[in-house]
Amino acid sequence: MKKLVYAVFLMLALLTPRNAGNRFLASVGEAGPHSFKNTAEKSFSIQMTVNSAEDGDTIYVPPGKYTENLKINKSVKLIANGTVEIRPVNPKDNTVEILKDNVTLIGFTLVNQGGICGIRVAGVTGYRITGNKILGGDYGLLIEDSSKGFVYGNEVEGCLFGIYFRESSGNTVSQNTVESCKYGISLSLCLNITVVGNMVANCTYGLYNHMSDRSNVSKNVFRGNMMGLVAARSVENQILLNEILNNFYGVHLDDVRISIVAKNNVSGGLIGVKVQNSYNISLLNNAVRFSTNNIAIDSSLNMTVSGNMLEHAKGHGIIAYETANSILSWNSISHCRVGISIENCRLNRVEGNLAVQNSYGLYLFRSSGIQLTNNRCFNNTNTDFYSEGSENIFVKDLELNGNTNDTEVSFTYRGDVSIKRSEPIEFRAGRLLSGFFNITLLSANCQVRINVTYNLRDIQETRREEPVLYRWTGLEWKPLRGSVREESSVKGSASFLLSETGIYVLGVGEKTLEQFPSAVTVTVVLTLILGSYLTLKKLLKSRKTSVLKS
Repeated sequence: MKKLVYAVFLMLALLTPRNAGNRFLASVGEAGPHSFKNTAEKSFSIQMTVNSAEDGDTIYVPPGKYTENLKINKSVKLIANGTVEIRPVNPKDNTVEILKDNVTLIGFTLVNQGGICGIRVAGVTGYRITGNKILGGDYGLLIEDSSKGFVYGNEVEGCLFGIYFRESSGNTVSQNTVESCKYGISLSLCLNITVVGNMVANCTYGLYNHMSDRSNVSKNVFRGNMMGLVAARSVENQILLNEILNNFYGVHLDDVRISIVAKNNVSGGLIGVKVQNSYNISLLNNAVRFSTNNIAIDSSLNMTVSGNMLEHAKGHGIIAYETANSILSWNSISHCRVGISIENCRLNRVEGNLAVQNSYGLYLFRSSGIQLTNNRCFNNTNTDFYSEGSENIFVKDLELNGNTNDTEVSFTYRGDVSIKRSEPIEFRAGRLLSGFFNITLLSANCQVRINVTYNLRDIQETRREEPVLYRWTGLEWKPLRGSVREESSVKGSASFLLSETGIYVLGVGEKTLEQFPSAVTVTVVLTLILGSYLTLKKLLKSRKTSVLKS
């Protein structure tokens, strides 16, 4: 059986002159930890105890304040037997350095203000760092080139780097508290790091993942940091079930691939979740509230944004900018300025979303190849659906509120509502200003207002005749005139109130049947289904009819 070494300094002086004044360590068999009344008088050295130990020994360190730079080069358990404080003799060296496999360090207070590392673990496997308190220094806890270790239940405060893993793999950091550091928990060039159940508060970066793959960050609390959780240039990360509260940026992914952000609760700050320059990212079932922009996606590919609850944003529930080949589906967005905004995007699917009680429900701007299917936009105070400067937009089963006379559908004429053409359809007497679209009104008292903005310079070619909306009756194209005005020397607008189901097209001037393609051959590209929604009737009052200014 391996011996149990206790920190007993015997203060014995040998009789021989050669050994006069030396202090010796002694083992105390299998007895319990020794009680020391005055450790300072014993002049106890932790380092000398470690040096005399053997692999597998347990060392109980008596209470007291120690001034040492400790290097642990034996596979021992080092346990504080009471309140044990260690300060470095040389602040330019590490306070505690673990250099051997299977070392356990439990219960110490390391005061390292102005020093390098409170604890450094280098080139080992199977270490355990538990229940320690680390104050100050460049690094509270630095783990380099190490694996299969556990960092559990420690408190780190006032460091440049709180807990820092570098070039390490298969480690777990759990139930730690990190406060007032520049970098709370950092991963650099690591693999398979699990970060679970930690509290990180009042840091510049709560968690910073740089070029570290397959990390699992779950059930942590990130509160009051400048950046709650950042991942950059990494692959196959999981960010799950975290509480990310009142950070300036909640989650920020930059140049990240094949990763998932799911079931997190994010609240407050400028941006709840931001993804940029990334691809194959899934944002699933998160609750994001009270940010200026709840979810912001920029210059990314193959995004999946699904099942999120997005509320109370001063700006956007979801804003996607210069993003392609992505899916935004089954999200619920309410009490935001803009529910979903698609800007300068292409080839995206927007399906099954609910945008209710926002200022603007669904907004498209200068985008192309967007498929809108089964979305519901109602009770938005300004506009339910707005499209400007977009091309090749496919809209099907867009459900708007039908209880008021001022439900808004707005678009500019350059092919905004079109499935096959991006340019206006040319014909003999003028041109069409939109693609063909179908409006289905499900109840007799339903109405929809279509607001159109257009460039007057483009209409000059047709002698500046005012826009006219035409409805196919089955026999002929019947003109429907609306309210038209010139807003400036280059911009005009027209507004049409529709109360009948039918296929519509926007044109310029009076047209005849022969000047339009047959309605039978037209692909239906916009279906607006307006239900009764009687339960919302009391909520709908004085709706504004103004469109979003470009």
